[in-house]
Amino acid sequence: MHGPKNVFRNRIIFTLVFISKVITANALQINTQLDFGVEYSDNITRSDVVKISDYARVYGLIFNLNHQSKNVALNIEPRLVYRDYDKEIIDDQLYEYLDASLLWQIVPRNIIFTIEDYVDQAPIDIFAPSTPFNLQTTNVAIGGPDFIINFNSTQRMELIARYADFYYEISNTDNKRYGARLSLISEPKQSSKYSVNLDSVDINYEEFLVNEDYKRHDGYLQINKEHINLDYEILAGYTNIDREVSEDKNGELFSLSMEIEASSRSVFILLGYSQYTDSSRNFLLSRAYQDYIRRFDTAVTSEIFLDRYLFAGYRWSNGLMSIETNISTGKEDYDLGFDPLDRKIDRLRLNLRRNISNLAAIYANTEWRYTDYRNTNRKDDDVDLIFGASYLLSRSLYLTTEYRRFQRDSTFEFDNYIENIGYINITYRSGR
Repeated sequence: MHGPKNVFRNRIIFTLVFISKVITANALQINTQLDFGVEYSDNITRSDVVKISDYARVYGLIFNLNHQSKNVALNIEPRLVYRDYDKEIIDDQLYEYLDASLLWQIVPRNIIFTIEDYVDQAPIDIFAPSTPFNLQTTNVAIGGPDFIINFNSTQRMELIARYADFYYEISNTDNKRYGARLSLISEPKQSSKYSVNLDSVDINYEEFLVNEDYKRHDGYLQINKEHINLDYEILAGYTNIDREVSEDKNGELFSLSMEIEASSRSVFILLGYSQYTDSSRNFLLSRAYQDYIRRFDTAVTSEIFLDRYLFAGYRWSNGLMSIETNISTGKEDYDLGFDPLDRKIDRLRLNLRRNISNLAAIYANTEWRYTDYRNTNRKDDDVDLIFGASYLLSRSLYLTTEYRRFQRDSTFEFDNYIENIGYINITYRSGR
């Protein structure tokens, strides 16, 4: 593990200094958000055995710095959340987040440089509920060049090289990754793209006594099509994973994603894939992931697993009301025959929002999850409910009130819990 927690902060400072050399502060669009809220929970520890209720004062600070020009696309959004508990039974908590990316065309259409940095909070123990005792700060820093050789107006070759550093505050899964992708691309029409791709990645863990290094190689075909009401991407190929000690892994790589515009107000989204991977995912694909799919996932283990996933979503909006719902199912089969992490996860989400007037809105966000850990007889049934209302007090002030309920019904009865939360918050936003 790295030593002090500020290791990743040094990376962020270096990234910001580098970016400042590329653009000037006058070119930035800057937005600021300040939050102050009061929250009451009747079960902060999410336990049926020892329940702790408490008030917390919640302070939030968000900056968004955005710059778009002919050769530079920049977005930096740091976020800080400080929770000050009233009874002092639980230590006060500071949570840090960052979503930052820079895309710099050093030589337009020929040389591009990318920097990405993400700071998030991730679970320490995947079986335990999300509480202040089960969170750690994670940082993923990614960077590297794209080299593009244009043969003619429709055909080109791309070489992408990337370095990534995954850092975990507590877990022993810190790792560094080096990788490259070589692609031969044909775009006979603006709406069609065909490519042949070769990926090679070298993964090295710092705690090599408990984690196994490996090399991953992928070869695949990719097809992208855009029609009036339908966009889709097909990816099909083969993966070879060469491990230092354990048996090598080989298998098919397949992905299909579709976005169907049913009308001017509604969209269907379909996604499915099957691949060998580890929980830190394929960082070479970071900028290629669509908005509703996470750019990366931080690891719960370094083990390689076969990941199968199906997702179907629907979005509808008429300006006054919006509905978003999706259903997904996934299987993660880990390396060992009876690995306790082998699991099947089913999810159902429904988000509703209704604008009552130009000033007020109400909303409801719900999620149901069913997780079957197939080798341990553990089954978790989770239900998350959030009901809220927001009101525009002035041009820059917003008032939000929420009721939240989180519930788990598990075959491991000591992990059952119900938590009820009441929350009221005032937000100030400014920008230029």
